[in-house]
Amino acid sequence: MAKKKSIKQSDIISIYMDYVLMHDHKPKSVYAFAKDNNFDESKFYEFFASFETLEQSIFKVFFDNTHTALEKSEDYQSFGPKNKLLSFYYTFFE
Repeated sequence: MAKKKSIKQSDIISIYMDYVLMHDHKPKSVYAFAKDNNFDESKFYEFFASFETLEQSIFKVFFDNTHTALEKSEDYQSFGPKNKLLSFYYTFFE
């Protein structure tokens, strides 16, 4: 039996996103998902209560990354509210 690997929250998110892209559906269970990706099921539950909370977390990560990217832009700081919102939408969905 292969040794279970140590895994972080960001790793689980990446693995989950890849799984959904490759299979076009959620995994059947957390147990199967963890076993297929060689990590302990308990590690999943350290970060997420279910696949639904994991999906919510994905959108939080997208939001945080968008906000961070925009705050680094000098141009963004000079935009009015309308252009800031449009920039946010464009960056978030890109």
